[in-house]
Amino acid sequence: TRSGTGGLSNGHSGNPTYTPGGADISAGSVILTFTATANAPCINNAISTKTLTFIAGSPTANAGGNQTMCTSVGAALLTGATATNYSSVGWTSNGTGTFTNGSTLTPGYTPSIADIATGSVTLTLTAYSPCGNVTSTKSLRIITATTDSAGGNQSTCAGSGAVSLTGASASHYSALHWTSSGTGSFTNGTTLTASYTPSGADITSGQVTLTLTATATSPCGNAISTKTLTIV
Repeated sequence: TRSGTGGLSNGHSGNPTYTPGGADISAGSVILTFTATANAPCINNAISTKTLTFIAGSPTANAGGNQTMCTSVGAALLTGATATNYSSVGWTSNGTGTFTNGSTLTPGYTPSIADIATGSVTLTLTAYSPCGNVTSTKSLRIITATTDSAGGNQSTCAGSGAVSLTGASASHYSALHWTSSGTGSFTNGTTLTASYTPSGADITSGQVTLTLTATATSPCGNAISTKTLTIV
């Protein structure tokens, strides 16, 4: 028997044929019930069901536009994917990262160390259907998060002039910039080996906070680190 309006031939055999009706196709599925009548003296018939799903037309898939992620977020949420006339979807990568909810149109992708070193991966969306499978790809660019350190605190004697700032480091940045909480001046203030000349007001205050900012590549955020220069 069937829940739909289609035609069932050889319905009393183990290998029937079902021709879906228009209402079945519109509904998207139909339930077929197979009943085996028990022989006496048994009274309980055996009943089993199966669902037939109907796909209206060939599948389509669109992985969405290319994306860029920063490693600081961990996993990238893939956006913009669409698909039609499919029974299921799946994602694959030409890298070695991992997917979360990889059988949906809104998965997350966590790049591996190898992916990060490469800088990008190609992600493929496949829409599966009894009418055939289709694929679509997108590129995920992976930007390594910016880091910086202004180095350890330093001291200088008043009147000693410029102080070489030591111990600073930074990685994965596009530019560097030093600033001061005081009114002194920097030499080579856009490098990791800057020097700072305290002003009279700095000397009177006895210390200043020096800040190193490393400018990141979007969508990563800038890295900021500080050190204290004590003037005695």
